[in-house]
This record gives sequence, C-alpha cells and structure tokens, in this order.
Amino acid sequence: MESTISELEDKDIIQTFSFPSPAVLNSNGRANIKNKSVFYCTDHPYPAIKEANGGIGEVGFLGIWEIQASRDLVYLSCLPEVLPNMNNWHEFGEFHYNFLIEKQSDEDSKVLPHKIALRKLITDKFMLEKPQYHISSMIANEYLYDNDCDLLLYPSAQSFQDYINFAFHPNVVLSHLKCKKIVRFKINKITNQQVGFNLLGIGEIENDRIKWRKITDQDGLDLGFRKE
Repeated sequence: MESTISELEDKDIIQTFSFPSPAVLNSNGRANIKNKSVFYCTDHPYPAIKEANGGIGEVGFLGIWEIQASRDLVYLSCLPEVLPNMNNWHEFGEFHYNFLIEKQSDEDSKVLPHKIALRKLITDKFMLEKPQYHISSMIANEYLYDNDCDLLLYPSAQSFQDYINFAFHPNVVLSHLKCKKIVRFKINKITNQQVGFNLLGIGEIENDRIKWRKITDQDGLDLGFRKE
C-alpha cells in the first residue's frame, strides 16, 4: 500500500514495487525471517490486495509481473492435498500428495504416516500460523536461502485458500521476472470474497523506465478487471 512506502523511496524505480530492503524488515513474515527479503506475489489481483491489508479509502500499487526464465526454476510446494475447486492449483496440491505416497518403497512404508503428518504440519503452518510466523518463516528461509530453491507456493489465507501466494528469492526476481506495468488504485469496497477499487493510473515500463499516465476504460478490460 502507498502508506507503507517511505518518503525516501522513489516511485519511478521498479525496485520500489518489488521486494523490500532487508534493512526495513524488522519482523518475520509468513515466508521470510527478520532482515531477509523475499518477493511476495499472487496469481490474482484480489488476494494481492487482501494480503496487503489495505482499508477502504487507501491507495495502493499493483505490479503486473511476467516470468521470463532462462532455466528451469526450482520450487517447493506447500499446498495441501485438498484446496477449493475454484483454486486453479487444486490439482497441483493433490498431485504432490499422491506423489509422496506412490513413491514410497516397501521399506519406507513404515515411515509414510510420519511423512504425511510432517507434510500436513508444514502446509497447515503456511495457511494458519499467526505472527510471528516462527515455523513457516524458518522453513521458507531454509529452502530459499540455504537450499537453492527459487520459489515457494502456498495458499492465500486472506482469500480462504481460493488463490495461491508465491515467495521468490530476490535474485531470482532480478534474473527471471520482468515487471510489465504497475497499477495505482484506491480501495472503495472490501468483502470476504471481493475487493472493489478505482483505477487511478498506469505505470508502463518503457526502456526500463516507469512512464506514468492516466487510466482509460480499455486498461481495466486489458487487465481483466470487472467494471460495476
């Protein structure tokens, strides 16, 4: 949200809308420990705005990013085996759960219940753990910073698991993600299932610079936003 951007930060710099400086991270997040930065993003604007905890009348920025990877990215799935059907990733969580079971040898069958219980503990922590996120932040830091994992996938608690959150290592963002545009908006309605907002401006990326301009009706259509 705009209120969280320091007066010293430049809104003409793409970095301002990506991952924060470790120096300003004074507490754990769900997928980062104190003073360690990650790039948080989602698969839909609704959870992105909800996860930012903005209120009615607040102004925020929504970055539209695209993966342009030059290699296969390594991920850790923290998705449970059961997700709401409207979640586009629900088959993904089920796949990884079944993969764990099917790949067990006869010798490993005795420890399978423990592995399933451990998997459930991890997925539950990424959905339900409260601040200070001691467990989920520790797991995320272990994989992103110590095990060469590029990104984590976990359900969006703010959207009741209808959507997915991602946490990227900052260096992966610099090398394999590209910001396409930035949308400035003002929240005018919040419900459990919907966020209403007015579009205030668009920042187009041209020659690695942010060029701000006024919004048009076509912008909302191009971004997939529904007009009411």
